[in-house]
Amino acid sequence: MQFNIRLKQYTTLMCLLLLSIALTGQTVTGTVRGEGETLIGVSIVKKGTSSGTITDLDGNYSLETSSSDILVFSYTGYATVEMPVNGQSTINVTMETDVTALDEVVVIAYGTQKKSDLTGSVATIGGKELGKFPVANATESLQGRMAGVNVESAGGAPGAGTFVTIRGSGTLSNAQPLYVIDGMLTGNMDNLNPADIESVSVLKDASASALYGSRAANGVVIVTTKKGRPGGLVIEADMSAGTQSAINRIDWANARQYADIRNRANDNDGVGRSPANDVDFDPNVDTDIQDLSLRSGAIYNTGVRISGGSEDFTFSLSGNYLNETGVVIESQFSKANARLNSTFNKGRFRVEQTLSLVRTVNDPNNYFNRERDILPTVPFLNPDFEGGFAATADPNGSTIAYGVGNITNSVGLATLEDRTITNYGVLGNIAASYEILDGLTYKLSTSLDYGNTNNFRFTPTFFFNATALGFNDISELNETNGTFTST
Repeated sequence: MQFNIRLKQYTTLMCLLLLSIALTGQTVTGTVRGEGETLIGVSIVKKGTSSGTITDLDGNYSLETSSSDILVFSYTGYATVEMPVNGQSTINVTMETDVTALDEVVVIAYGTQKKSDLTGSVATIGGKELGKFPVANATESLQGRMAGVNVESAGGAPGAGTFVTIRGSGTLSNAQPLYVIDGMLTGNMDNLNPADIESVSVLKDASASALYGSRAANGVVIVTTKKGRPGGLVIEADMSAGTQSAINRIDWANARQYADIRNRANDNDGVGRSPANDVDFDPNVDTDIQDLSLRSGAIYNTGVRISGGSEDFTFSLSGNYLNETGVVIESQFSKANARLNSTFNKGRFRVEQTLSLVRTVNDPNNYFNRERDILPTVPFLNPDFEGGFAATADPNGSTIAYGVGNITNSVGLATLEDRTITNYGVLGNIAASYEILDGLTYKLSTSLDYGNTNNFRFTPTFFFNATALGFNDISELNETNGTFTST
């Protein structure tokens, strides 16, 4: 009886061992060819995993697999092939050219061209790919998407612009590329709604100068916006929201720590201690400038697009609103824009129109990083002072007790001061074309790039202390207007 039980146990173990070997212990080899020749560097991975290999100089490969695996063969310019293992030890594959990828149309300069016909260095990305991540600035959507195109933010403030360099900086002056939006030459694409972008092409090499001249010395970014399509009316809406906050804050000294540091420094120098750090130290005062200056900011973006048309006429009308609250207090940015694209066709005659309107309102905090002018031992508020803020505990405004010269309160000043930069922009183009012969078209176009900027600043009277920088007894109003026009 005992012998029979052991025999059954051994039989079960042998079956499990054989099954394990059958599932995991298989090596597949083979050769990958394409158009009559072996292919070097073809990627072969097991579907659904990151495990795989590549072909060698002779197009051969070897890979550990199981019988249930599916091998995925991929190579640039060739259609992807999937092959199930199904117990095979040798799998040879012949890959075919991916005609669809080579026939993809790319916007270059004043026309379009197939990828297979391109001779210059051009990178292209579609609007669907750009829309995967919500961004406040359309230029930011290019970051990390194209080789040789570097995108950097001009700062963390709401509405901050971007710096774009293509294949590095080749000048000591302005290294920004030229932007062409629907055939209109402009200086940036910051005010463009990311949801309106159909595609972006970047011309990287010197061939771009053949059509755009010296302005294209740093490269060209060509943006094509969405147009209407024949058919029924299409309504699209998008909305995103998020928060932002500062990380890696500085380990700032509190009032007690600051007083101890100053006292030790004065003792080592053989000078008397400042009363506010010693005998007159107030344990109820602990001004943490980081907590007073930083906050969590919200950002939300909403838009709607209506498009449609017939065989002779198509249109696309869109609107977008963005609001961003900065992580620094008293900083905010909002942007509203509208776009209308339309096309009319009648036989060989064609009229195209595009119009973009934008309004931005920027309330910057120009005093950020200057808040260190108030000490941890100095009170931040005083309702008895004009403006409600303070930079001393002395009712007469003296700062002698703190052992320093001028003290002010930049956080308080940023709160009291009214700063608004308002921009209005118009970017429009209308073009008429007539196809004289097949392949020969005459086109006449005109465009307008207009911008108006209003810079408003009002500083009221206030009293923080009696030092030269601690009060303002005359309110100030500064307002300037600037206009830019290009046709």
